[in-house]
Amino acid sequence: MLRVIGAFMVAGGAAALGFGAAFRLGKRVDILSGLINAVDVICSELAFSLMGLPELFAVLEKQSPAPINRLFALCLGQLSQLGERSFSDIWKQAVWECLGGELTREQYAAVVELGLILGRYDARGQLEALGQARKRLERLYNGALHERAERGRLYGVLGASAGAAVAIILL
Repeated sequence: MLRVIGAFMVAGGAAALGFGAAFRLGKRVDILSGLINAVDVICSELAFSLMGLPELFAVLEKQSPAPINRLFALCLGQLSQLGERSFSDIWKQAVWECLGGELTREQYAAVVELGLILGRYDARGQLEALGQARKRLERLYNGALHERAERGRLYGVLGASAGAAVAIILL
């Protein structure tokens, strides 16, 4: 009886690992989609209202899904340190704390790059730079969608299959 319980636990654990990996692929897609939407909001606010960063981050905190809203909330809370630290350092730290473990290196670098753009240029320069950053995020988003479609199901099936194989061996 103990062997059967152990076999089911091993099978369930392996399946959970596979489905967890598939879930992380989906989470990357959601994060990149939320960031693209945030860049769109930033661009429209810069183009029409010239809102300052604190007000803009407050708006984005309310409009963005988790964990993107946490990113903007953390940045908003750290803006009081702007004299002591650069905005790009504040942004990079916030990105690492909120999204660091969820993104690939390339995706993380693209998000960190946004911190080099915001508040650095005049409105027209920021809009151009944000347009380029949005294109890069869209490319990464499409790649993440493709990876999720291609590997997401594979990870789930492999986890469940490996768990079943180990369970059979244990019995």
